[in-house]
Amino acid sequence: MATLQTTTTRPTGDSHADGKAYFETSTNQFVVWDATDGEWIQLDSDGTGSYAFNITSYATEQDVADIGLTNTVTEGDLVYARETDSLYVANADRDWLKFTYDS
Repeated sequence: MATLQTTTTRPTGDSHADGKAYFETSTNQFVVWDATDGEWIQLDSDGTGSYAFNITSYATEQDVADIGLTNTVTEGDLVYARETDSLYVANADRDWLKFTYDS
């Protein structure tokens, strides 16, 4: 399972490592620092872009729900349910926030 660091709001300033990524809890968005342009960009769910990280894939949403009941889930964990093309991010309470692909 991949873990993405969370933050309430994206950090200020311009000295972040290129490609540094957060899940921003105030907007429920993935943001990545683009050092070339000196700005935070939001990742889209269309599968394109220059930033990649591994996400554990599960067959069904029930499989995702089942792992949410364990103590191994931590805030920022990312998983994907193939059955519904849904991405989930664990919040601080180990609850899953669901993101669905919108074609």
